[in-house]
Amino acid sequence: MVNRIIISRKFAEELSVLARPIQKGVNGIYAKLSKNAEGGGLNLESIQGATSHSIKSVRVNDNYRVVLHQDGKGTFTFLHIDTHDAACAWATRNRFEVNRYTGEVQLYVIDIPEVRVAAEVRNDAVESYGPFWKKPTDNELKRLGVPEGQIALVRSLKDDEDILAHEQNFSQGVFDALLMLFDGKTPDEVAQELEIGKKPVAVDDVAKAVEESDASQSQFAFASSEDELNAIRNAALAQWRVFLHPSQRKIVRKNVRGPIKVLGGAGTGKTVVAMHRAKFLLENVFAKKTDRILFTTFTKNLCDDIRTLLGSICTEDEMARIDVCNLDKWALEYVKSLGVDVTPLYREKQKLELMERAMLGIEGADNWRPGFFLRERANVVLPNEIDSLPAYLKVSRAGQGVRLSAGQKKVVWQVLEAYRLILTREKLMDFDEIAILAANQIRENGQRPYASVIVDEAQDFSAPALRLVAAISNNTKDAPVPNSLMIVGDAHQRIYGKRAVLGKCGINVMGRSSKLRLNYRTTEKIRKRAVAILKGVTVDDLDGAQDDNKGFRSLVVGKEPIEARYKTFDKEMDAIVETIVKWQKEDARTYSDYVVLARRQSDVESIAAALAERGLRSKQVKTDLTIRESEKGRVRISTMHRAKGLEFVGVVVAEVNPGIWPLHPDEYKDMDPVAQKFCDDSERSLLYVALSRAMKHAMLTGVGEISA
Repeated sequence: MVNRIIISRKFAEELSVLARPIQKGVNGIYAKLSKNAEGGGLNLESIQGATSHSIKSVRVNDNYRVVLHQDGKGTFTFLHIDTHDAACAWATRNRFEVNRYTGEVQLYVIDIPEVRVAAEVRNDAVESYGPFWKKPTDNELKRLGVPEGQIALVRSLKDDEDILAHEQNFSQGVFDALLMLFDGKTPDEVAQELEIGKKPVAVDDVAKAVEESDASQSQFAFASSEDELNAIRNAALAQWRVFLHPSQRKIVRKNVRGPIKVLGGAGTGKTVVAMHRAKFLLENVFAKKTDRILFTTFTKNLCDDIRTLLGSICTEDEMARIDVCNLDKWALEYVKSLGVDVTPLYREKQKLELMERAMLGIEGADNWRPGFFLRERANVVLPNEIDSLPAYLKVSRAGQGVRLSAGQKKVVWQVLEAYRLILTREKLMDFDEIAILAANQIRENGQRPYASVIVDEAQDFSAPALRLVAAISNNTKDAPVPNSLMIVGDAHQRIYGKRAVLGKCGINVMGRSSKLRLNYRTTEKIRKRAVAILKGVTVDDLDGAQDDNKGFRSLVVGKEPIEARYKTFDKEMDAIVETIVKWQKEDARTYSDYVVLARRQSDVESIAAALAERGLRSKQVKTDLTIRESEKGRVRISTMHRAKGLEFVGVVVAEVNPGIWPLHPDEYKDMDPVAQKFCDDSERSLLYVALSRAMKHAMLTGVGEISA
């Protein structure tokens, strides 16, 4: 009989920071246990005072012990590793069991000093617990998975910050249930949402419980080989590779009849879900060698990052069947493969110059600036694929901010036609035109280049880009294709000014939308400050309805972000260096775990020089994210845009002051109010994105008045 080995997430975290000889010793224990039902000759010692007779300790070396659980069915679960006395003490304060109500495998603390006091006065001081905790009874809490030994702890919690502060003391299922209760859901509603009571529970079979419970799989993983054990240990530093939250795992494993949409704020793990979805589809749905998946997003840099991360969870064979490419590049390569000779037009300055040429000689054209015509083309003509004056006269321009009479529309159309002819003569196309051409060709050819498409950062995609995605995945609004498309995005992070409605682009996600609400990266106090930046920003759900940040939370409360104003740039730089040095000493991390973000590339360069003058070297974040040993002593530095998709222990957003942020185009004052609001919203979203890169520390600085 071959034993099954399960590794707890907490054990993996503990093991990952220990010395290599200790890790090697644990590998030896694993090898013996996995091959012999009796423990392979290991001395499994009982622990005096342990919360269960099934809790044992195993010697790693003269000093360290592994605490594990043996269930009598050939399953060993690695729970904790520490020095001898500390490991034994841990076993007397922590309980491991399968919850008889929910089926969740739970590892939790039962002896918390401050809770003992609460337990003693509980019956006499219910009023001190606040009105919320009067509602659920002890039996209702137990039915939701709260163990008997944690009822007192739950009753002692005063608010949501208390729940977050005790997150490490609860199992995943209990933690989720408590947050739902605090948000106002009834015990019955929580039970229904968490699907409690829908499956029979085998309390004496740990392996079966892990296999059947998403909540358990967020905290426990099977290690079927020594290589897999090492992978889980290494993943403790990037836990998303192995341990998914139940809400994430549920989305990853969906078998759906059409496209699905996933929304979530910064740090909620949307990209993680998208990557695991790609792996799941390749393994379980599109498993033929000829089946391929396109994983696409808006920027090249983000694609480079995702390709690297996918490589850490996928096999070589799986990676060979995934194309990771930003959509503009994919579309350009596709139309060129058809023999189209075209050069992409992407520089705004060049577009303005060409539009000025198009305006020459057209009576009435000088009533508007070149930027107006470019916006009309980008926001009205191309999204609606208008190719004639009659069609332009009929199209709705709702939300454009400027009303045009039929006569004015005729003038505008003359300019736009002249512009199109210039582009045709010079073999130029902007990326929306390339997307339209590619989509039309795919539809005409009846091809389906990929079995499935996954789109990350969809909020930045234009309508033509989303229609291309629909064409690649063979979807139409009335004929969705099963498992063919995942759309992942968050309009709070729209930083490129695009806005489109999925349903109008042939992507029907009705009844197939999900929302991630737990922030795994940013502390609650940093998250709240970042959200405050978005006050007044119009946010949609990518499909025409409104979205908001209600119900979002971070797992850690944390400290308030530092906000400071300085009289001069030099004093601002002095404070930044002092703060980063303080963070680094406090955290005992390398300087490469911290970043300084700026709005413009020119600011990045001036700040880098200023930091160097003060003895703090920096390394600019570019395409290659590899941190070499020689660069660990250098703080990262980047534009706000480049930092998207990345995370750092500490983030400084510098020069958040008028004239630098918000940064507006030259023609901003001549824009109509709607266009101005688009610019303002994009700038606020960009600052929200920048601050949301922070895991623990954040600092907003400026010279004079901070403009956020």
